[in-house]
Amino acid sequence: LFAWDVLESLDLLAEHGQHSAREAMLHLAGEFAAITAYTDGDETGTVQEDFYKAIIRHYPERAPACYSHLIEQEDWSAAQVVAEEVTSSTRLETPTGRALFDTYILPSEVRAISDAPTQSRHHLATALETVLRRIGKARRTEDASQDSVHATPVVRESGESASGRTETSTRDPGAFPPGRLQEYLGVAKRSKAHAFPGDSTAKWLEYWNSAGMAEQALDDLAALFSDKHSRAYLRSALDAAFEISRVAQGRSSAFAWLVRAHIEDSGWEEWFGDREQARARCRAVAQYYPERWREFLTSTAQSRFETGPDRNGITVGMSRLVYFLLQVGEEEIARKYAVEMARILKDEVAEQPIEVPPWAR
Repeated sequence: LFAWDVLESLDLLAEHGQHSAREAMLHLAGEFAAITAYTDGDETGTVQEDFYKAIIRHYPERAPACYSHLIEQEDWSAAQVVAEEVTSSTRLETPTGRALFDTYILPSEVRAISDAPTQSRHHLATALETVLRRIGKARRTEDASQDSVHATPVVRESGESASGRTETSTRDPGAFPPGRLQEYLGVAKRSKAHAFPGDSTAKWLEYWNSAGMAEQALDDLAALFSDKHSRAYLRSALDAAFEISRVAQGRSSAFAWLVRAHIEDSGWEEWFGDREQARARCRAVAQYYPERWREFLTSTAQSRFETGPDRNGITVGMSRLVYFLLQVGEEEIARKYAVEMARILKDEVAEQPIEVPPWAR
């Protein structure tokens, strides 16, 4: 799975105009294309799919040769990935795009149009009808089941349980002022109305922030967070704590909350921490603490998991680090780091009988 980090790092750099990253991606075409052959294929199939998508984005002129090669090799799954990526990335409102669309016959190709911009779908209305008639399908109507998605959920009045008994409602954070967060959390743990009590804590913070008691609420959260038994239920509230602290207490005080949120969410670890939240924190550092980016990096480079004496406990995610460096303007460090990762991947599989596909030569 290291290959996935390499690919995402190169992709990020390529999006920033780094030509060397695009070249490195193409240089590893054989390694990525054959990854399910020299591994057991468990999860690495996604790496292969992401590679073909990246190639279509950065080397669209190679798409026909790539697709032709995959068809020749009878690699139908990869060929479909390429076809759908071309479909979603082509400007379908152009004459070329409409001509290409008229050749589509597979349901998956037609479905890919659903992601096209509204104006593209408008231009393609007639072509869509033609294609659907050709493959013997009527225009798809809106699925009636979608109505259920937008149905208004039944919400019981505050204090009323499913059985009709009155109980203290966790939907009323106003009943638990600062100083009673632990009690509020206890109620949230016992309530089936909340799948994860930490979400309730974020709402509690926001409520008392709007009531003008942000500092007291943050102090209560900090005190309760020191209890290791409660930390797991409070992690999802830490990003909200950062935003509230930044406005109410200033940038300097809020920095500690940002660091804490990244550590507790395993922000550097691709397979544990939420990617979008981690990236949001990286952007927050770039926006509010550009001069403290090294401090943020060293302060958060520790796992929240228990580590034994044989481990140093340091963890800094590879592709996430590249994203962070690009956000704070350290593009050259990011480039050197990603290119070195690519070299390591190349060396690690050097003994495999890997051939460079013809479309990548």
